Amino acid sequence: MWKWVVAVVFLLWIPYSSLAADIPTSRPTTLPVRKAMEAAKRVVFMLDKSGSALDSFDSERIAVVHSLESLKGGQEFGVVTLDDTDSPIALDDRLLPVTEDNRVKARKFLNSLWVKGEDHTLSAFRAAFTLKPDLLIVLTDGPEVTDELLVEIRKSAAKLHCRIDVAYFQHISKADARLIRLAEQNGGLCVDQDGRIGKEPDPLPGKRIDGRPPVEAPVQRAVRPKPILIR
Repeated sequence: MWKWVVAVVFLLWIPYSSLAADIPTSRPTTLPVRKAMEAAKRVVFMLDKSGSALDSFDSERIAVVHSLESLKGGQEFGVVTLDDTDSPIALDDRLLPVTEDNRVKARKFLNSLWVKGEDHTLSAFRAAFTLKPDLLIVLTDGPEVTDELLVEIRKSAAKLHCRIDVAYFQHISKADARLIRLAEQNGGLCVDQDGRIGKEPDPLPGKRIDGRPPVEAPVQRAVRPKPILIR
């Protein structure tokens, strides 16, 4: 008898879960660049959904969802993807004011994304800069960054007076020096999930920017990202 009960519950859960607008998490996960977000007026999140981000993609989405909760009225936000296309997917073609409706719209958008392909890093940055942010947060497990790309990003960021922070979803010791430079040359930090700050030439341990002590975060894995109800 209990097997039939389980089967019925499962069948009822499938359509309900597919309509869920929230991203999964067992506990709050906020990006360690919280102070920078509080000071910014125009925030853009760049979400790495290339194939290499398979193990970190759920953590990236969770971090964006909870970071949106910390944004206040008067701020605007946008989301763009870093993937294998020359035309990255964006939440909208303009920044959106921080409202509960727009947070829901962002959660639905994040739920629709899948990991695939390689990095087209330049296309993603160009798409992000069209939104004219004063803070760009790159959530990644490590995109391909060249010296030529660093020069172009620096020129575009300088015109917009845009700070760039990198939320790195591996241990900071694995971060490429160019990735750390991407943040540092644009007034930001490259920080891993546990609050360790990358510095050239050697990564150094650091405290979380929001003042909280570093914590061990569980690894979030997803072969096929799927919505799970949030509290």
